[in-house]
Amino acid sequence: MVSLKGVDRAWIEREVAIPADWAGRRIVLDLERVATDAKVFVNGTECGEVHWPGGGVDVTKAIRPGAKNLIRVLVIAAGEEGEVLQ
Repeated sequence: MVSLKGVDRAWIEREVAIPADWAGRRIVLDLERVATDAKVFVNGTECGEVHWPGGGVDVTKAIRPGAKNLIRVLVIAAGEEGEVLQ
């Protein structure tokens, strides 16, 4: 078994197909709860940050409607106030 003690950040990654008829729409990734902070990347483009307890990031600029899109979220669990992104 692998110990996760001391791990303070992790990547979450998912490939998502966005319908072609979503072209021209505003697309927001809603994160209801994060473990302190999270950075959101879509197709290699940094789109924004979410701070605890959660929020949304507009990913419209990086999304390719009619194609598969790679969404990556770097979740950061900071133990002290000075370590958070904000």
